[in-house]
Amino acid sequence: MKSFNRYIAVFLALLMIAAFSVSVSADGSDDLLFDDADFLSSGEEKKIAEEMKRIEDEYGICIIIYFTRNKYPSDVDEEDLMDMMDRDARKLIYDHKTKEDAVLFYMSLDGGYRDYYFYRLGRCFDAIEYGREEELLKKRAEKYLTQNDFYGAATEFLSFTDEAMLALSNGGSVVKKTDVLAEYLPVILLVSAVIALVSVLIMKSQMKSVAFKNEAHMYAAKDSFNVRSAADIFLYRTVSRMRKPDNNSGGGSRGGGSRGGGGGGRC
Repeated sequence: MKSFNRYIAVFLALLMIAAFSVSVSADGSDDLLFDDADFLSSGEEKKIAEEMKRIEDEYGICIIIYFTRNKYPSDVDEEDLMDMMDRDARKLIYDHKTKEDAVLFYMSLDGGYRDYYFYRLGRCFDAIEYGREEELLKKRAEKYLTQNDFYGAATEFLSFTDEAMLALSNGGSVVKKTDVLAEYLPVILLVSAVIALVSVLIMKSQMKSVAFKNEAHMYAAKDSFNVRSAADIFLYRTVSRMRKPDNNSGGGSRGGGSRGGGGGGRC
């Protein structure tokens, strides 16, 4: 009987260990989600960790989110701040990444400022390159960071990463052409209006005022036009030439590789 009870106790212990392991694996907050500043509640951490795992599994990438505070001085120059954050973000992503394709969202609350940095490696950098992709990510994250909504900033970062990786897998970009046109449309309209106005003013200044006449011959001064001879004179001629097609043809290809880099800001 004692032996049977011992087996039951061992069996129950194993079940508890298995249940605890599954819980930790599902949460994932002890892995690549770091909230040293306690910005997130336990429920928010769980939701973020679940979304991180979903995106990681879908695209085969590694996602790291790191929140801290009082890391950088408030009066630091912006260029020096970016250099320091790039150094720290680079160390974080290389220390914790589990795959070569990785992306990091790093944020520190420093004296009322939200200092943030995004670092990407491999396909994640191809999906969120320097320029329009990175600027769009900054804009969407700052919308939440300026309100101290760190959970919203994290979920927006994950949503953008999901969109960017999906666009990359389809051979496109997360930045749509319509978004680019909408952003520059006011500038395009303003420049076009200025050019049109200048052109009209120049043409108007070159116009000569002539009083209206009832008949065409009244526009010419008397006895100023006397035709003595007439002939056909052609001002232009058209010559068409066709190039003999070449038999040779050539082509080229462009290649590239995985890259890495980061960028951030202060708000």
